[in-house]
Amino acid sequence: MRRLTLLLTVLTVVALSGCGLLKKDNPEDELGFKLDDVAEFSVFLRDDVTDAQRTQLQTSLQALPEVSSVRYESKDEAYRKFKDLWADDPDFIKSVSPDALPESFRIKLASMARLREFKGGQVETDLKAIPGVQEVVFPICTTVDECKQQKATMSPAPK
Repeated sequence: MRRLTLLLTVLTVVALSGCGLLKKDNPEDELGFKLDDVAEFSVFLRDDVTDAQRTQLQTSLQALPEVSSVRYESKDEAYRKFKDLWADDPDFIKSVSPDALPESFRIKLASMARLREFKGGQVETDLKAIPGVQEVVFPICTTVDECKQQKATMSPAPK
């Protein structure tokens, strides 16, 4: 359970930082263009995933419509990113072992419109059903309005 909580915390931070779209000075039209630049999602693998399952998943991901790239990320790479992300909190880094973060695939799509079709749809359901898949994670916001709403919930209340 602790591992799942840690994973969800890290994923949330990564998703929010990856959604660097939430800057105050971004005009709305620029935000729409930036959304397409981050049309990505992640598929996290189970610890007991086999080589055959990993290969099947990679093949399935590469066959999805409008996929620009499919990049594998090992546990070691995930841990290096984690350490960079939390560099200002060495105690937290020490509390997480290098094998605590799962290996994954990072999938970049040609457009956010396609990602919105995948999120919550049949593609997400099908990916979750592939043996060896632990979780499929999409960005928190996929439209300008969702990003604005997310920003509003993250902003401190005015004094």
